[in-house]
Amino acid sequence: MSTPAKQPASPPTAASTNPLLPEVMKWLLKTGQYSDMTVTCQGFKFPVHRAILCSQSLFFRAAMDGNFKEAETKTIDFTKDDPETIERVLSYLYTRDYSADGHLVDMDGRLIQSKDANSKSPEESKGHEEEGEIKDGNHDSATTENPKATGSRSGAYNHTQVYIAADKYAIGELKKLAAKRFRTWCEENWKSAAFCDAIVDVMTMTPLHDTCFQKIIVQLVSKHIVELTRDGAIIYLFETFGNLGAAVISDLVQEKRIRMPGVLGFEEGKIAALDELSQKANSIRTCRHCSQPMNVKFERAEYFEVGYIRCAQCNTRH
Repeated sequence: MSTPAKQPASPPTAASTNPLLPEVMKWLLKTGQYSDMTVTCQGFKFPVHRAILCSQSLFFRAAMDGNFKEAETKTIDFTKDDPETIERVLSYLYTRDYSADGHLVDMDGRLIQSKDANSKSPEESKGHEEEGEIKDGNHDSATTENPKATGSRSGAYNHTQVYIAADKYAIGELKKLAAKRFRTWCEENWKSAAFCDAIVDVMTMTPLHDTCFQKIIVQLVSKHIVELTRDGAIIYLFETFGNLGAAVISDLVQEKRIRMPGVLGFEEGKIAALDELSQKANSIRTCRHCSQPMNVKFERAEYFEVGYIRCAQCNTRH
């Protein structure tokens, strides 16, 4: 007696969830129902929907609409990308969100073959590479050449990987989201050793044409330069990545966090301006315009934005 086929999960209904559309989108991604396109990545298979991917990514649109093999087979194979990063990209395209420490899709359920059944010895793998049987895509990336991060570093690492993939596949809004989350992670973790690991990842992994993550790093290092310098680890990174040190120095100057010897900083200048204003007020006995005894009125604007003096009777400025 044959075993009945497993029935697919039913889609969400208006009675079961609210709002309905986000839940339907999740359901489509998680189940792959009614898919008309496949994304594969290092043994993982994601049944997806052309309308969803192509409407949000110029890369997928060109692949499906152009005169390419992918347009005929309705399959795109990412040979150099990390499957977990691809899942996060797909999650965003369906839900406008992704998880930095988990997955919406059941990754085990998307593995085409187990590692044991599909494993090869290092010698066999090397031989296939030399024979050209393992081919790379046309995208320039280094997403699988770096070991996966663990612990507190994993959040920054995954945001970085998502940003790189979003840049490759022309998903501008996903780049903005990944950058926002990376900045938040840095602001919360700049005191930890993982922050230095994140700097190394950014300096070695992000594309040269896009300096968004580097600018985030530079701004955070500049803001906390005293504490980071005392710790010492940042000095090694300056020596390793000279352009990082130069960018931090530039930001320190532009943000007026350092100044020339003998030049007062803002707070010191404000105090000095208040002293000068006080001395001036004490030295005026009568108004030069109305000749009345001086009754001082302060107004904001001059002297490091501290204010200036007017006669309370005739409003003459002194």
